[in-house]
This record gives sequence, C-alpha cells and structure tokens, in this order.
Amino acid sequence: MPIKKWLKQYAVALPLLFALFTFTQYIKGHSLNDAMMFAITWACITLAIFAVTRAYNFKRNVYCQLARFESSYKGYIEELGDEERYPFPMDFPHHDFPALLSKLKNFELGIDLPEGFIASSTYWLVEGETLLGVSNLRHELTPALRHAGGHIGLGIRPSYRSKGLGKWLLANTLVKARERGITDVHVHCYKGNGPSAGMITANGGVLHSELQDGNAIVQRFVIAN
Repeated sequence: MPIKKWLKQYAVALPLLFALFTFTQYIKGHSLNDAMMFAITWACITLAIFAVTRAYNFKRNVYCQLARFESSYKGYIEELGDEERYPFPMDFPHHDFPALLSKLKNFELGIDLPEGFIASSTYWLVEGETLLGVSNLRHELTPALRHAGGHIGLGIRPSYRSKGLGKWLLANTLVKARERGITDVHVHCYKGNGPSAGMITANGGVLHSELQDGNAIVQRFVIAN
C-alpha cells in the first residue's frame, strides 16, 4: 500500500477542500468563522471517507490479484511433499487461501504475531499464474534469530530448481532489505547444502561462522547490503 504517496496527496487535498467548503458557505451568507468551522469539519470527514474507501479497494484489488495463484500455490505444496518447507510461511495453513493472504499481510504489518515471531514480508516469484519460488524477509533479528535463522529464508518449487532462480530471488529480496535500511543481511544454511551456499556467496555472502544445531552444522553468512 503506497501510504507515503497517499499522505502527500491528502496533505495537498485537505487545504483545497477547506478552501472550497469555506468559500461555498461564505457566499451562502454564513459568517467567515462559521464557514471555516464547517469547512474544516467536512474537509476532514470527506477526506477520511475517501481514504478508507481507497484503502479498502486497494486491499481488495491486491487480494483479487493474489487469489489467482491459489491453484498454483497448492500445487507447489504438493510438489514439496515431505520436504521441509522454506521459508517458514510455507507451513501456514493454506486451505483457506484468503485467510492465508490475510495472515501474510498481518505478519508484514506486525499484527497478531505468535509469541517468538517478528514482523516479516513474504515475496512470491511468479511467471504468468505459476508460483516458482517464495522468499521471506524478517524486518529485524532477535538474539535467537541472529544466532540461527537470519534475515532471509527462501525456497524454489522443485520442478523449477537448478535454473538460477534462487540466486535471482535472493538478489531481489536483498533489494527489499536495502529499502528497509538493513545493511548487514544475515543468511544461514546447513553445511553441505551446496546450492544454498552457492546462491548466498553469488550474492556477496561471506561466511561469518559455523555452529552446531543438533546433528547439523549451520553456516552463517553475512551479505553487506
């Protein structure tokens, strides 16, 4: 939602509406003070109604656009089978697709987050109406996530792997991180996962350290963004 752009437009519209309402009331014979009181009240009401309607229509339009990927999303999940799903939002219940979209949006806004979770944005890599990959960007790191987890998680649909899409998706997620002012991006993967490590290093990742996580070793890379 382009909130900053809209706020600038509303900042211009409010005084114009105020002037218009003041003028119309004044020429009807009302005193200037009464005309101004009427004008500020109805300028704010008019702008508020317009803003709410605009936001609702924008949100509905976004959901309508995303809803066309429902079949592909469910097909993606089926392709994964018993694989561990990455990033973590792929584990969200998806049978009620509108509810899934709402949950992803709430995570982005930091609304109704489960304990231990922080705000994050989920991005879809698509071609036509086919979902090819998914990435997730955490807006900040808790000590636990800095230890193991990192800022970015991503996955590519099994039938579209080995095509360089992971590298491309990570690169574009890094752009989103930069827009949020995240300069040192932590991206982690398990040691022995050559494709993930290669994707990370191809985007400038430098191995920071390794740590034991149960029976596995986690490699912690940092990308200067």
